[in-house]
Amino acid sequence: MAANSAVLAARLRELRRRTGVTLEELGQKTGLAPSTIQRYESGRIRRPREEIIRQIAELLDSSYEELTDTESSDFEDDVVSNAPIADLVCVPVIGSLRGDGVYTSQDILSYEYVPKGLIRKDIKHVFITVDEDAMYPHLHEGDMVLVRYTDKVNTGDYVLISREGGRCMIRKFMRCPNRVEFSPENPYYLPVVVRPGEDTDVRIIGKAIEVRRRIKDK
Repeated sequence: MAANSAVLAARLRELRRRTGVTLEELGQKTGLAPSTIQRYESGRIRRPREEIIRQIAELLDSSYEELTDTESSDFEDDVVSNAPIADLVCVPVIGSLRGDGVYTSQDILSYEYVPKGLIRKDIKHVFITVDEDAMYPHLHEGDMVLVRYTDKVNTGDYVLISREGGRCMIRKFMRCPNRVEFSPENPYYLPVVVRPGEDTDVRIIGKAIEVRRRIKDK
């Protein structure tokens, strides 16, 4: 069965990240340029060559079937393979948020499948990994947050905001008398406060609409 480039892209990037193998290391072992492997991971190679995928799978201690979802071997595979592709959308994972409020990367790192009903047409959506504890216990380190790019938010929404120098963070949007607050859940962090008439560099980028949490191995 021919490999689906979107499925391959999502699984290859996730598997390489899980095993800690870099693009350069995989390129050296396969004889491929790192940029070529990156094209596989971004889904830009529409007709992936089976022999290359099998070689990559072997080097990552995996299988062709796991990378391409051509055979279901566990519950997670069944969930993905039984869902019609037409009902799923690939959303890019673009990086992570650190405690100092910066992206560690804004490149596309991998893809996640999302039900089409969660995605609004013609609006940008991305996943961002949380690597801070400012929103704990509601958001844990390692959680992946689906963000819809919009500035139309309501009190209580979790929002992605940017500050000076492009620093970004996720906080709870609170509309209060004479001010707006972007509040953490963790009391060890301070809220970002914006008052009417004040010059501010705070900008709402989008609203968090879903959180994905992976079960960690012991």
